[in-house]
Amino acid sequence: MQKNFAIPAVSVAHDVVTCVDMMPTMLKIAGANVPDDAVIDGFDISPYFTGTEGTHRPQEFLTHFPHRHRNTLFSTYRQIDWKIIYNYASETWELYNLKDDPFEKTNVVGKRPELALTLAKKMVEKLDSQKAMYPASISSGKDVKPDLSTL
Repeated sequence: MQKNFAIPAVSVAHDVVTCVDMMPTMLKIAGANVPDDAVIDGFDISPYFTGTEGTHRPQEFLTHFPHRHRNTLFSTYRQIDWKIIYNYASETWELYNLKDDPFEKTNVVGKRPELALTLAKKMVEKLDSQKAMYPASISSGKDVKPDLSTL
């Protein structure tokens, strides 16, 4: 099987792939049937292992931690080189150009408000389409969605 998925020598790919891509990739490699009611979040990236030209998974990625994770609550959405972050506790936004600033040192949300709002809307649309659970307000008990009005 390894010979069928040998990564070609001196090949380089700069696409973003994530851990959620592992399940559909392993299912494809194993030739397993996916149950009709299974929810698969990732993409089959097995063509990357064979160097198939023109293979690209969508270059976007959503992360959502409405529960304590590294002592904070946040959601992020990455689209190509841009990443927006919503911090639930402080109700603040961050925007980074990962191509120019891979270590997220310079928050440019104030310099790119239109782009920030566009990405924030896409993030919330994706969260809602996936029926994401949001953190609950301590005072009201109601879900707290990312506040687009602060952009």
